Amino acid sequence: MTLLFRIAVFVPCVFLIMVVYCAPRATTAKGVASIAARKTVKVCGWTVVLVAAMLAIEAIWLP
Repeated sequence: MTLLFRIAVFVPCVFLIMVVYCAPRATTAKGVASIAARKTVKVCGWTVVLVAAMLAIEAIWLP
């Protein structure tokens, strides 16, 4: 699988999970979408950081 395919599947899945997670916190659909979008960006950012850390650890300990 290519990286583009993985990203194309990962981001919408995270967004839909965040919609379900954030739905009780908002009163309107616009509010839910707004909160879910912010949390999706946050989760994707943390995912990039963690993958980069794992690759760095691999490069250090596995020559």
